[in-house]
Amino acid sequence: MEIVELQPGISKKILKAGEGGPLAETGEQITVHYTGKLENGEVFDSSVTRGQPFECQIGVGQVIKGWDVGMMSMAIGEKAELTISGEHGYGAQGSPPKIPPNATLIFEVELLKIGDREPVGMTDDELNKAALEKKAEATTFFKQGDMKAAADLWKEGVSLLGKMREPANEHKVLMVQMSQNVAIASNKSGNHAEAVLACTNALKIDEKAEKALMQRSIAHMKRQDWEKAQADCK
Repeated sequence: MEIVELQPGISKKILKAGEGGPLAETGEQITVHYTGKLENGEVFDSSVTRGQPFECQIGVGQVIKGWDVGMMSMAIGEKAELTISGEHGYGAQGSPPKIPPNATLIFEVELLKIGDREPVGMTDDELNKAALEKKAEATTFFKQGDMKAAADLWKEGVSLLGKMREPANEHKVLMVQMSQNVAIASNKSGNHAEAVLACTNALKIDEKAEKALMQRSIAHMKRQDWEKAQADCK
């Protein structure tokens, strides 16, 4: 896929074309899903695994410059990969402890809404059905021992449920279950940072989710973060 330089230090690769229409203008509210990674592939933040889209006012300095430029180039429904140099990200100070100084950041982003405008998209029933299909696919890969494929599919399921307009309690329960499954698969594959993120997102939905606490404690121990591991065991 073609990589377009939006300006020096900010480039975009379109992963899925949007539905057209006016682009976001300075000061407009946008709603997005995103996953942010370092160049080594380590995920430092993700609204997808949280199952909660991110909202901000664009072009007014609420987010890093790379986001302002990137998002204002996207159509509703578009999915893209933004690569942002350190000077257009968090600069020389970084964002400790996850983002080092002058780090190049890679975001996979999906523009869900601009103001009140959103793509026609799928109904809540269709989103639920698609999420359950992802869950079943993930379970098959998990049983085959492909932990990465399983984790990726469970994350997609959580993302689908996160787009529901009126999620019921059963959908929130399913989001917690799949987030915990992401953590289990990630711990098994050695991606403990991803496991911590998935568990934290599950606990934002249900602060008493026992599997999430247990899997996050395991991930902290694997990362030799003994204090956090002990806190999750209380």
